[in-house]
Amino acid sequence: MPENRYAELVLLVLEPSSMIRKLISRYCQELGISQLDFMENGSLALAEMPRRQPDVVISALYLEDMSSDELLTRIRSTAALAATPFILLSSETRFDKLDPLRQAGVTAILQKPFTSHEFQLGLEHALQQMNQGEISLDDGADISDLRVLIVDDSTLARRHTRRLLNQMGLERFVEAGNGEEALACLHQQDFDLIVTDLNMPAMDGEQLVRHIRQDNARAIPILMITSEENESRLAAVHQAGVSAICDKPFAGDELRQTLLRMLQI
Repeated sequence: MPENRYAELVLLVLEPSSMIRKLISRYCQELGISQLDFMENGSLALAEMPRRQPDVVISALYLEDMSSDELLTRIRSTAALAATPFILLSSETRFDKLDPLRQAGVTAILQKPFTSHEFQLGLEHALQQMNQGEISLDDGADISDLRVLIVDDSTLARRHTRRLLNQMGLERFVEAGNGEEALACLHQQDFDLIVTDLNMPAMDGEQLVRHIRQDNARAIPILMITSEENESRLAAVHQAGVSAICDKPFAGDELRQTLLRMLQI
């Protein structure tokens, strides 16, 4: 990046509101961003992205031909585009509407109407994600042999978590779709770190943590990555014995700092 960290960014924006498009154009002009493409629908964007790959995709929650979670899922499922930062613009606040996007690895969520400062913060999260390949846990520690169990009922979310951890130097992964599958894995082998979601079928993250802590496995660091906002549920998770909680969406450096504290390396 040049001295102006934003000058070379290529942004792809999918937003039906002309007012919001004008707002984004003004904010980009203030930040020195000149490479700004507006597209009308998700299908057109998906067709164009491989030819002119954007640095950041910015999308409204609802598009004329698909939902933003479908768009993000297809982006994350395409190898050449999977790491592209994705910023959601929405006036929606309901958990069930936003959680699929958090699960799929949205970079930031900007609530409409958003300020210039909030827009810039979203881009900062995107820049951190773009530079995650440069983020390691600790240059002096050999962490490649650490065994990690990733637990989430979303295949896309597991893939996203695995990619972020791999960029930090972790290489050995086992995946489970819920707490019951995770316990079966724990009975078969030992792990140095467990990364789990909270809301899962069959056995959720809180129940999994309680089972692990009751099974004389107190030394295993357990990181919960969740979009849960209910304070009583989060308090129960802490009481169950989780080592740390990381909110979705999260920045790469935030995850790095959390893991450094948990693994003490």
